[in-house]
Amino acid sequence: MMNHYTQTQLSPLEIENLIERSVQKGIDRLIAILNESSKEPETEFLCRKSAAQLLGISLPTLGKLVKEQQIKPLYLGSLIRFDKKELEKCLQSRTIEKGRI
Repeated sequence: MMNHYTQTQLSPLEIENLIERSVQKGIDRLIAILNESSKEPETEFLCRKSAAQLLGISLPTLGKLVKEQQIKPLYLGSLIRFDKKELEKCLQSRTIEKGRI
């Protein structure tokens, strides 16, 4: 396959404008990517004690809710963590009332 190239003469000003537009497009794309990534909320994980405090329940009650699969924990080796946003959703949807099961 043979490539065909067309050579054109550009003035220094045209070259400068062409480069400037290309760089600006690249910058705009990077800004868009950064803005999208900054919109992603950071996930905060809580230990059992903090999760129970947030829900206003005791540790045994938290264990019962996990066993009944009303709350889904995240197991990291021997550590148990809870997604704070998921716990807040439980409270908002009244799946679990604060201080009660």
